[in-house]
Amino acid sequence: MPKNFVKNILYSALDLSGLNQLYKQKNKGSVLILTYHSVLPNSPKFEGFDYRNCVSAEDFDAQIKYLKKHYSIISLNEATERLKADRLDNIHVVITFDDGFKNNHDYAVPVLLDNDATAVFYIATDFIGKHYMLWTEKVNDILLNTKLNKLKVNLDEPVELDLSSVEKREKASVLVRTYLKFHPIEVEERVLAELSEITGYDDWAINEDP
Repeated sequence: MPKNFVKNILYSALDLSGLNQLYKQKNKGSVLILTYHSVLPNSPKFEGFDYRNCVSAEDFDAQIKYLKKHYSIISLNEATERLKADRLDNIHVVITFDDGFKNNHDYAVPVLLDNDATAVFYIATDFIGKHYMLWTEKVNDILLNTKLNKLKVNLDEPVELDLSSVEKREKASVLVRTYLKFHPIEVEERVLAELSEITGYDDWAINEDP
């Protein structure tokens, strides 16, 4: 069953139950920060694990229209000023984007402009003008695409990753990425180098979509 179908059913149920309205009343006078990553044209790929942080341009447009109708979309600067002055008379929404993928410019910005809405883009500046992957995407690319069915990598101790199915590859990716998020860049570089050497990875199959 498509994920979006399930989400739509859930959100409709929340509306019918009145829980959404109750939430709005309870949280009136607050700032809600919404974080996005990628906006792309709708595609069957959205059902895949490596597109889990993507939203279609069509859905993003619908979400922005919904937010403008029911809330107050403001800039981060305005949110800061309102918080300092204690002038929060609504549920104010600040839209943010992590990482700064090119698709933010190509698909998200036009939607924001069409709806007269604003957003904050947090950009990984070291990647500007370079054909590099974020380390999180690189871990995904290695573990989801390698021909190996298992491999051993040194985290705090040697860990054998079972890659014998799509689900197990996804689980392995989550395990490695979660581990690296709580360790310094030196550990990240070592683990990525180890994974690259074991799998023979050399930035092949770089996916520019996300």
